[in-house]
Amino acid sequence: MPATRQELFDSAMKLSEGDRLLLATELLDTVADDLPMGSLDDPEFQAELERRAQRARACATSAS
Repeated sequence: MPATRQELFDSAMKLSEGDRLLLATELLDTVADDLPMGSLDDPEFQAELERRAQRARACATSAS
């Protein structure tokens, strides 16, 4: 049975921060041409990534 998105996320959250960053980068590389924004270096996009990362960390902490 294939893993669900939540199962994959839970497994990824067990990785070190460096490995999670590498995984995220590799995943973004698979869709980068299809992203609706101009650049991964865009400050607004970076701010949104940081907000989402903080939310994910908070969820992971509260789930523990």
